[in-house]
Amino acid sequence: MSPSQSDAPVLSGATGDLACKKIFLPLQALVKRGRLEAPVIGAAKSDWTLDKIEARAKRLSPHDE
Repeated sequence: MSPSQSDAPVLSGATGDLACKKIFLPLQALVKRGRLEAPVIGAAKSDWTLDKIEARAKRLSPHDE
């Protein structure tokens, strides 16, 4: 990310089913391809930790071929 860039997508409801089923996989694909150049901010009401969100996202990941 360049110093002049200040974009960061905010994911509301980051612990919800919609985020986990429809948003995490495309974000992971962007990361894998080196195309995600901005930090992603997740917001949620629940008391989940980052470790718990990461574990859930990893369970949803398609297996590498």
